Amino acid sequence: MSDLEKRKKDCAVRREKKLGMVHEESELSGRSLSDSDLVSRWEFQKREARKVLSLGKRLGVQIIGDEEQAVEDIARLVEN
Repeated sequence: MSDLEKRKKDCAVRREKKLGMVHEESELSGRSLSDSDLVSRWEFQKREARKVLSLGKRLGVQIIGDEEQAVEDIARLVEN
């Protein structure tokens, strides 16, 4: 692993820790930095979508169907 690759990985790990996204080393094994970064971003978006859904419920919004599917749909909206 080159010095540049190592610095990029270290930066990504620090960013994940800062955002509260702690991954076990085995989960990152065999993945490129970009793959793990995409997974982290998706997980972060899903957490934010759950917060939005929770707020919506408190405001009286009712979800028809699978709640996890609603979370993923909201996360996709934020992603775009």
